[in-house]
Amino acid sequence: MATIILPIGHYIRRVIRGVKYWCSRIPIERIYLIYDRRRNALASLSQINVEHIEKLISSALYDVFRIPVNMGAYEEVFSTLYLIARYEVQVMKNEEILIDVTNTNVKVVSAAISLAHLFPSIKAYIVPSRNDIIVDLDISVREFYDQLDQYAEDPYEIPIPRVGTFEISFEEERVLLTLLMHGGRAGSIKSLIAWSDEDPLDPAIKNKFSRLIKRLFEKRLVEIEVRAKTKAIKLTDFGKALALGIRKFNKLKDRGYDLSQLGFYLKKEYLLPT
Repeated sequence: MATIILPIGHYIRRVIRGVKYWCSRIPIERIYLIYDRRRNALASLSQINVEHIEKLISSALYDVFRIPVNMGAYEEVFSTLYLIARYEVQVMKNEEILIDVTNTNVKVVSAAISLAHLFPSIKAYIVPSRNDIIVDLDISVREFYDQLDQYAEDPYEIPIPRVGTFEISFEEERVLLTLLMHGGRAGSIKSLIAWSDEDPLDPAIKNKFSRLIKRLFEKRLVEIEVRAKTKAIKLTDFGKALALGIRKFNKLKDRGYDLSQLGFYLKKEYLLPT
């Protein structure tokens, strides 16, 4: 079984073309419609188009879920896609996750590529238009996109090199979440140990946390600032995005993996400090 993730933008026919293409080749279990929740012209188009696309792709063969995301914020995009990917891979044991990046900006594309290194079952694709189209430039932007939409071709899978595996242990996740809970930064390893309800004076505990920090640093999830007597630890941008994704997945787990409330509780989470 497979899952499709569709970030929604200004195209409709090309999105539908991609869905029909994959449905004709592999069994699809779920489709996630990711639409822009911001208040601007592009986001409004995303919100309008998600209504049309949901009606056009609705089927008894698979479930469809709508999820609002700020597509201008990498952390929010990545963490939401991470939540979906981890649920599909670890809980549902799906063999393939297909992400359509035709309709997206660079932050969504970056998040999709990063996720593909965390989850080898992820494939990113675009639905291109013919490159020999002659478009009348004396038309509106919407008419321009409509013309491109009419000449959609079959999806093209983006080649992503697979070099090794990027795995995060439970203890590493715990450190990321602890840092996130305290603003993404610890003044010292001693503070981090104390926040984790461990004994900062125990040499074995200190060595364990030093090894954890070293591994997270090598994975570029944290930065280390060396001071006179201490080492400050700070989440990198990617480390913060990953920690947010882990936190969202844990919340979904606490709710018994109830996807019917997925969009609702993510909306609520935007009201919380990140």
